[in-house]
Amino acid sequence: MNAIKVVFPNTGHLLCVWHIEKNILAKCKRFFDDKEGWNAFLSTWTNLIQSPDQSSFDQNMNLFEAQYMENASLLNYINATWIPYKDRFVFAWTNAFLHLGNHATSRAEGAHVVLKQYLYVSTGDIREVKNKICLAIENQYQEIKTRIASEKVRIPHKYHIPLFQELVCYISVFALGQLYKQHEIAMTPGILNTCKTHFSRSMGLLCAHKIRELKEGNVLHLSDIHPHWRIDTQSFPDSNDLQIDRNEDIDILLEEFRAKYHKQPLVQKEDIKRQITLFLDAPAPTTLEPQIIPHKGRPVGAKNKKNKSSTTRDHSAFELQDLRKCSMCQGIGHNSRTCSMKKQHPHEKAV
Repeated sequence: MNAIKVVFPNTGHLLCVWHIEKNILAKCKRFFDDKEGWNAFLSTWTNLIQSPDQSSFDQNMNLFEAQYMENASLLNYINATWIPYKDRFVFAWTNAFLHLGNHATSRAEGAHVVLKQYLYVSTGDIREVKNKICLAIENQYQEIKTRIASEKVRIPHKYHIPLFQELVCYISVFALGQLYKQHEIAMTPGILNTCKTHFSRSMGLLCAHKIRELKEGNVLHLSDIHPHWRIDTQSFPDSNDLQIDRNEDIDILLEEFRAKYHKQPLVQKEDIKRQITLFLDAPAPTTLEPQIIPHKGRPVGAKNKKNKSSTTRDHSAFELQDLRKCSMCQGIGHNSRTCSMKKQHPHEKAV
């Protein structure tokens, strides 16, 4: 965060709302004795994050503080840890930037999961890891090609309306769905709230206010849509075509070399032929596997450690909240303070 301020001072830096909620789960769940109270807290917190403007944020923040004013520790944690960075995750501020609906790092996390599924273990050599990464990329490439080809021909019937006639088959189905929601809002009788251009700026699509302003018979144009949502401009050459292109590149280089060679003086030609001969006579480079040195046995205390070849990570703090074991019923997922058997064991002290 500090580096971004220096290197990219004009960049809108957003924080992942999913990780924020998981941090709150790890730090705040202990303040609630029952599930209903915890769910009510999460609902209030979600309303605070999704405040559409600063005035509504101030109102939701006052409501939040009034509702939990008796829990000073909880309020101190929220006010000290997250509220100073509200402009990086509250919708009232983040919707001023073009984020295309990304409020979390789930896309990067998902790509990481896919890669780990191909690697399987963490002990592969460079060649094995390289081959697995190439396989993962190739399979994802084919999946994307198939998905985009499907979206060009399989369009839900409800999107076939005159307003979208220039967009169908040219932008993604997700973008069509977002536009359709705005179209329904625009067609609903009544006065719309004042347009703050948040939807247009953050999603790169026309909002309900702009759609309502269109005259009867007008349609949406591709120029109204951010290029991110276009699927007609995506090019996916086949692997065979790529190989042909590479061969053609080599042939072109050889032709250029031959033409230039004939224009050289005799002495230069002899020198060029000598260099080519050295290149052809040189042995082909080989890749040698690293020498495997046998270890001297299991280190002390290694028997109880996690498998070193595993790609699974350690539990996060929010996951440990759900792994607490109750001392009363030995159940996992809660503690003695919230156990349903608490009334049956009044003599046992909660841990």
